[in-house]
Order: sequence, then C-alpha cells, then structure tokens
Amino acid sequence: TTHQPSSRAPPSHSFGATQELQTRVETMASSPDMGTEMLMREANDWAVAHGLLMAHKTADGQFEHAPISLEATPYPQQQYIRAVQLAPVFNTLVENISQQPEWLLETLAPVEGHDKFTSQLLDLMRDVMKSGGEKQHLHLGMHRSDYMLHQPPTAEGEATPPMGLLQVELNTIASSFGSLSERVTGLHRHLLSRCAPAVSGTIPANDSLQGLARALATAHTEYLKLRPSPSRGTQVEAVVLFVVQPGERNVMDQRMLEYKLANDHSVRVIRATLAEISERATTR
Repeated sequence: TTHQPSSRAPPSHSFGATQELQTRVETMASSPDMGTEMLMREANDWAVAHGLLMAHKTADGQFEHAPISLEATPYPQQQYIRAVQLAPVFNTLVENISQQPEWLLETLAPVEGHDKFTSQLLDLMRDVMKSGGEKQHLHLGMHRSDYMLHQPPTAEGEATPPMGLLQVELNTIASSFGSLSERVTGLHRHLLSRCAPAVSGTIPANDSLQGLARALATAHTEYLKLRPSPSRGTQVEAVVLFVVQPGERNVMDQRMLEYKLANDHSVRVIRATLAEISERATTR
C-alpha cells in the first residue's frame, strides 16, 4: 500500500536482502531470548504504548491492538520502488479525471441504475454543474493505492517470468491507516532489534503521518488565502473537518493525524458524522 507517496523512489540501501530478512524473521520466535509467547507480549505492550489501537468491537470506551503481524513481510525491492514511483502518476490521473464531469457522467451512466451510491454522487455533480460549477478550485487528494504481487503462470519448459504488481483498488474517500501503518513499521523495527545481532536496512522508512498532516496543513494555508477577509469585529476560524462513521473503530488512526495537525501546524480538527453535518452545518 502506498500512502500520500513521494515521486522520489526510496534509496536502494533502505532495504536488506529479502532472503536475509526472511531468515531473520524465522529465527525470531526460536530465539532463546524471544520465544513466541514473549514475542506476542512484547508486540502487545508496544502497540498499547504507541497507540497502535482500535476501539473494541463490543466494549464501549475500551480499545484493543489493531490487527498486526509479528514480522514484516519480505517484499521484492524493485516492485516496492515501482509502486512508489507509480503513486504520483495515479494521483495525477485521478485529479485529471475529476475535472472532466461530462466524461464522468457518460462513463458512469451504465452503473447509475444499479448502484444507489454512485447515482447520488452523479446527481450531486449535476447540481454543481447547474449552479455554475465549483466555487473554489483548490483540491487535495489523499489517496491509498492497494497492490498485490502477481506471479504470471509459467508454461512447462519456459523460464519463470518476473513477478509484477496488480492494483486491487485506489481509495479516494476512505484512505485510512496512514497513521497506524507508520506505527506498524516502528513495531517491526523494534521486534527485529530485540534479536541480536540486529539487522539494519531491511524495513523501508515510513513517514506517512507526517506527510498526510503536512498536506492538510498546506491545503489549509492555501484555503485561507482565498477566503474573504472577515468583517471588522468578527473572527471566523477555518478548521479541518473529519467526516467519521457512527461508532467509528479506527479512532486512533484519525486522532494521531488530528493531533499532528494541532501540534505541528496549529490547525484544529472537528469530527462529525454525516447526520451531524446535516443537522448543524450550512453552506455559504
């Protein structure tokens, strides 16, 4: 998964040999200093201490650690670099498509009669077009592109073809786990460090939380430049709105981004469900 990616590929030295990592992982549980039970306790304690949590499914007000693996999954270096390089290409593609409403209406017309959600989005687009189009033209896309490794089938007697990537989906409205994925990277680094001698350079850096907060703060700054000056004697605060689900379990992932915005960029966040927005919010 690539999250708010950079167009710059990670340096090759940010990875160790895949086989080295695999061997390392397989020896962790058998280490006399880190048996399986101790490894699980270590992971659980680290997750709680660093907010790698989700709200409990049934116990209101309680949390449990997010689903995690005890080790990083070995991944071909070149395919990872390729995914990072593809991210800005897909981001640009999505942005360009979003600015072609006539093409979108024509392309999605066959789906409209079978999917209520898509139909409502298209109706909203038609309303915006009838009212003269967008009122302001700033856009921030925070996308999550999910991939799976694919090994093409090999005919008998032929050489094995190189492994490739297949895109599973590209999320544009529910790009979650940017914050928790950074915590998972920290967890895997920690667990590997507990098995001496430590292996360095096997897990790529992950600063998705910082990047997402920086993107939102930049958009906030640019939005303020477009707003008309408030009337004398009045103060109007511009905030970032997080649209959340009722009974949201992925609270920590969102809160980390909220706190990063507040602490590093002095930008306040408001959380509200669609029902709350309908009851209390107005457009101007």
